[in-house]
Amino acid sequence: MLMQTESLQPLIDRWQALAIRERILILALAVLLSVFVVYRFAWLPLQTQQQQAQQRLAIAEQQWQWLNQQIPAIQQAQSLPVQGKVQTQSQLLAHIQQSLRSENLMNQMASIRPAANGVQVVFNQVDAPRFFQWLASLEQQNLVAERLQVEPVSQGLVKVTLSYRLAL
Repeated sequence: MLMQTESLQPLIDRWQALAIRERILILALAVLLSVFVVYRFAWLPLQTQQQQAQQRLAIAEQQWQWLNQQIPAIQQAQSLPVQGKVQTQSQLLAHIQQSLRSENLMNQMASIRPAANGVQVVFNQVDAPRFFQWLASLEQQNLVAERLQVEPVSQGLVKVTLSYRLAL
């Protein structure tokens, strides 16, 4: 303890040599600096995190509301057979695109284009189990491919060309 006071003694002597006005100014500066450090490194980051959390919450609530608004439309769409609602080529195209999105196959698709009275879908490389699951879900909705060509690419991946035609 004696060693610490000896090392602090020059600092104490300098402090006592200062005038009262200088001591008050240094103390005021120390208080202001302390307030700034607490604000900058404690309060401001907490405030920023709170604002970001509130923004994420607001976005999540909006998504939740949107999803809840979609439930009746989805239930109605699932109760109707596809043949009843697909009457035009654009409806067929939209339905296939929507089902590709819902099965997360849209990014694996090479092309989708209108063909004579129907739609042609091409995959250069697609995960075979996911593709056949998608195909089965369309068949359960009474939407059956008119033409299907499947070629193996590698283990679990296939190249596919399929065509759907409107039932006239």
